[in-house]
Amino acid sequence: MAIAFREFLNTDPPLIVEIWRRQRRFRGLTDRLTHEMFDDFVASKPYFESSGLILAFDETQPVGFVQTGFCPVLDGSDIDRQQGVVSQIRVIEREDTAEIAAGLLLRAEQYLKSAGARIVYAGGKFPTSPYYHGLYGGSRIPGVLVDDHLMLHTLREGGYQDAGSVLIFHKRLAGFRPIVDGQQMTARRQFQLQVNTDPPFETWWEACTMGFATRSRFELIDRNGNGVVGGVTFWDIEPLASCWGVRAMGLNDLRVSEEHRRCGLATFLLGESMRNLAQEGISIVEVQAPAEDHVACGVFSKFRFEQVGEGRMLTKELA
Repeated sequence: MAIAFREFLNTDPPLIVEIWRRQRRFRGLTDRLTHEMFDDFVASKPYFESSGLILAFDETQPVGFVQTGFCPVLDGSDIDRQQGVVSQIRVIEREDTAEIAAGLLLRAEQYLKSAGARIVYAGGKFPTSPYYHGLYGGSRIPGVLVDDHLMLHTLREGGYQDAGSVLIFHKRLAGFRPIVDGQQMTARRQFQLQVNTDPPFETWWEACTMGFATRSRFELIDRNGNGVVGGVTFWDIEPLASCWGVRAMGLNDLRVSEEHRRCGLATFLLGESMRNLAQEGISIVEVQAPAEDHVACGVFSKFRFEQVGEGRMLTKELA
């Protein structure tokens, strides 16, 4: 029987949920998607377009879907239609799964090209991922997870090229203590930590992609009156963390002003913020970093973060 394809209709969320729930489980894919979650995490986004979500059917039975979107412009004030994203490819396991997935990807690319895209990113990466934060990946969308065999295979067969790896780390906070050495003691004398719950969003794009999340912002304040010198934001990785059976927070960004770098402040900021999160009952902190970012990986190594996964960045230019 031939597979039929069509774009999303408003009555389709239950079909999307059915396909999602029949996927092979892996760490970075929530198993608790509901109709309401799909509306909150996908369909309610102001840039959602029904023609960018394509479903596959075997007669009347839904067997797969592909979700597309676009990256933001540099200042996060709008979408950039020249940069497309294939966010998800989900197909129910059957003999012709690979053929269905390939057909979905082809139609996704046709839509993105017709909308103006010249290049496509697979899965997306922070901060270019328009959908599925909290449902896929972890603290960020790390491209395509290496455990996501069907999507990874489909993209590579479709001509997508590897453009780097993102490493995923976890730190269990039971019994956590910040690093103590001379540099950290000096930082403690010079700076104090300020905690902001539900901080304001910096851009329209950030509000669109993370507006659902509970967030905490930790900032370092210079005790000599020179203001904020660095900050880090964490968010609750829900509903994905509930599938792990723990309370988990994901590091969204970590920044220290240029003039205060290379003196241990990133280590101090991360250590003090995790100490606060541990006191609040958070069990795990997740961080992600490009494999080639040796500075970030070095900071995480100091705290003995354990690598639990990896994402692959893939791209394709549309002819």
